[in-house]
Amino acid sequence: MHVPLPLAVHTLLTLLLIALSHTVAASSKASCPAGYELRQQSSRWVCVHPAVETFTPPLPCESLEVDAKGNKDLCRGVNGKSTSPKCPPGFHLEVKVARDRCKKQQAEKTVPALNR
Repeated sequence: MHVPLPLAVHTLLTLLLIALSHTVAASSKASCPAGYELRQQSSRWVCVHPAVETFTPPLPCESLEVDAKGNKDLCRGVNGKSTSPKCPPGFHLEVKVARDRCKKQQAEKTVPALNR
């Protein structure tokens, strides 16, 4: 037995299907560079590259004294002077229990989608 839907429900479902078909059609006309993901933001398509964290060891020093308590490691020079380990440009020192490391954070990046 077929039960007809109320007009308001039928209209709402029809509008949702139309909106979905327009979304799919629009996204098939847009593309992104490698490493980016296509997303809809308000009424436009954008390409989003996720946030990335990169780690590397500190630059070499004369004698590294690793701290096991969560304090900064120390670089000891031949003259007995102590300094904090140095990181490559763009990185900052992340202090950890055991060996410290250098960290670079790149925020999420959004660019306009490319038209095909």
